[in-house]
Amino acid sequence: MRSGAENQDQVTVDGMIEFHAAFNSLPKVPWHG
Repeated sequence: MRSGAENQDQVTVDGMIEFHAAFNSLPKVPWHG
């Protein structure tokens, strides 16, 4: 079964969504991470 790997991928996607949401809420700065 691959439920573990799939779950990890979902966690990564959720983390990226949260990161982008927080990043977009910040003032625009000439920085890329």
